[in-house]
Order: sequence, then structure tokens, then C-alpha cells
Amino acid sequence: MSAGAPFRTAGVVFAVVLLICAGAGAARLLTTQQPGGTMVVLVGGSPSAQSSPQAIAECAEAAGARAIATGAQLTIVPVGSVPADLRTSPISTALTFAERLDPAGAEHAREELSRQVAARVAVLADGPRPSGSSDTITAIEIAAEQLAQAAPPRQLEVCDDAHEVGRFPFGRVDFYSERLTPARVRELLAQMRPWLPDLSTVAVTFGATDTDRLVRVRWAREAAIGGFWSAWALVTHAQEFSYREVASGGED
Repeated sequence: MSAGAPFRTAGVVFAVVLLICAGAGAARLLTTQQPGGTMVVLVGGSPSAQSSPQAIAECAEAAGARAIATGAQLTIVPVGSVPADLRTSPISTALTFAERLDPAGAEHAREELSRQVAARVAVLADGPRPSGSSDTITAIEIAAEQLAQAAPPRQLEVCDDAHEVGRFPFGRVDFYSERLTPARVRELLAQMRPWLPDLSTVAVTFGATDTDRLVRVRWAREAAIGGFWSAWALVTHAQEFSYREVASGGED
């Protein structure tokens, strides 16, 4: 064996170790791929929505967990009709390069982000109610303007009872008193058309409907309200639409 052979052997072993480490790092990167994108979470703060505070908070925190998993830019704001009330700094949930290489570091970062989400939701629940806290339609319009300028994929999570009460130029809309027949729903949507956003690049989820324990809404009305939002999703061309009910024990 030549004098340089041990050094060459050691060099080969070192190179193999480097390749193994690089391969392990690449594997970790591949398993922590984050598509990114943008998520806006609307948190209901009206008396009716906050009559089920746990359901609203769980909805918002679950949405936050999905944003953290995908690395989306996350904004959590209250339902309201005044844009200034819906301005807040977003939470960046994307893992850093170093965190993606380190499973323990990634887990720690996600836990810290989850705490930030829970704290933001708690602040909204305990804070002052914004103007138009029952005007979900206008709140979505405001959120849609933000999403239109944001990076895809775009997600809108509505953690609210979806019982719309708002004022429009054509008059007041109150889901507690409106007879939401199919004909009336079509009429309302036609009147609202100038204020309805294009959601063709936005996945929309209503995650805490049927949570109003303040007003005992009958099941038939709750179903009619769900029918309105399904028709609304078609008119706004929502890319995806999900309407999840949380049983509140309404009357028959």
C-alpha cells in the first residue's frame, strides 16, 4: 500500500459521510415542503357568534394550524364592515431553511406559531366589537380585496355563525327575519352583486355555522341560511366552497 493510500481512503469515507448527510438533509426538506400562499381568517365577534366562543375559537385555531402546516401568510381579523377595523399585521408561518432541516427546530417553531394564533384569537374575543360585527358579506368583500393582491394558493376561513345582518344601499338585510326562499335569495344576490367579490382563485370555508345560542334559530331557517351561502358561493365563483355546521341545538 502506498504512503498516501490511508489518506485517500479517509477522504473517500469522509466524502461518503457528507453524501449521506446531504441525502438525509434533502430527504427532510422534501418531507417539509410548504406550498405557502395566503390565508385570511374572519373571526365572528357578534353577540350571536360569541354565544359559542369555544366553537369560534376552535374554528380559528384549526384554520391557523392548516396555515402553519402549509407555510401560508396568515391574517386573523374580526368580522366587521369597516376596513380600518380589519387591518392587522400578518403572521408569517413559513419555516426557515434551517428549521426545515431540523425536525426538532421545526416542531418548536410550529408550537410557537400555534401560541401566536391562539393569542391573536383570544385578543379578538376579549376586545371591542368592530362596527358591523354581523355583516359577514361586507367583511368577506374586504378580505377578498386583500387576497386578490396576495400570493396563491388563497384561502378564506370564516369562523362565524353566518347569520348576516347588514345595511346595503338597497336596504337592510337581516337573516333572522328574511324569508330566504329560493326566489328571495336570487333577488338578494342580484341586489348585492356590485358588492360581491370575485373569489374564483379563493377556497372558502365556513367552519363554525349553526353556533348561535343567543337566538334559537329554527332548523328550517338555519337550512335556508345555508342555502343562501351555497348560492352566494356560485355567484362569487368561489374556487372551492365548504359549509360546516356545528350543532347548536336549534328548535324544530
